[in-house]
Amino acid sequence: MTEGNLSDIDEEDLYDREYDGEYDPERRFLLEKASLVGNKALDIACGTGIVSDWLAENAVTITGIDLDEESLAVAKKKKFASACKYHLMDMRDFKINDSFPLAYLTGNAFMFLLNTMDQKRFFSCVYNHLEKDGLLIFDTRPPKQSLQEREESDFSLVKQAQITNSLRTKVYYKTKYDAMNQLVKYDVKRDYYVDGKYEKTETGDVTLKLTFPVEMELLLSSCGFAIEDIYGTFDKDPIDAEGDKMVYVCKKITNSS
Repeated sequence: MTEGNLSDIDEEDLYDREYDGEYDPERRFLLEKASLVGNKALDIACGTGIVSDWLAENAVTITGIDLDEESLAVAKKKKFASACKYHLMDMRDFKINDSFPLAYLTGNAFMFLLNTMDQKRFFSCVYNHLEKDGLLIFDTRPPKQSLQEREESDFSLVKQAQITNSLRTKVYYKTKYDAMNQLVKYDVKRDYYVDGKYEKTETGDVTLKLTFPVEMELLLSSCGFAIEDIYGTFDKDPIDAEGDKMVYVCKKITNSS
């Protein structure tokens, strides 16, 4: 591959190159939890294996599910893919002939569940695949006031990333909040530069759901989970109402009869 040739880099590979270092806190946090429960985990919405491959390298037995075939194809080509089992499945409705002491999803993937029914379906599926007292770990964005009030008419630069020695990207968002449905809608624009010269622009959009903490507590309780810890980051920082992340550590509650 020519380092500066953008056309030779797959879209999913671009994702890994852009975000790889940002997942280090998640990796460390999940490895710590996995080591406490038996080094076996279910990676939900595993994508390109950006977390699961690293955990597999560190002796965690991984089963991953995702709904995107192209992302799974990338995951299956990674260095430690032979130590993982990957399945094309919807996180709202999956069935695996196995149970797990730990299930997790990262990258705010929970926010792609855009209504309460889908959230409940997800929690129920996870519950059915966890062992007794199993853990579910996931992250989401706090419903901070500044985000709810945002209504942008133009794009704002949110990050820059060095993809290769010669390839760089600038990422812009235009944000709109749908208060009635608690949905944050992002128009996304990425400008790519090769050796400092503009190469091309890619555009897209994404919609994420905000869930207020009191809603989350009720949802989890109704689906058989108790919240053990809530952090503001995967580095275990305290919650910040205007921060960028909420990390939930939840335990499956098995009713005795």
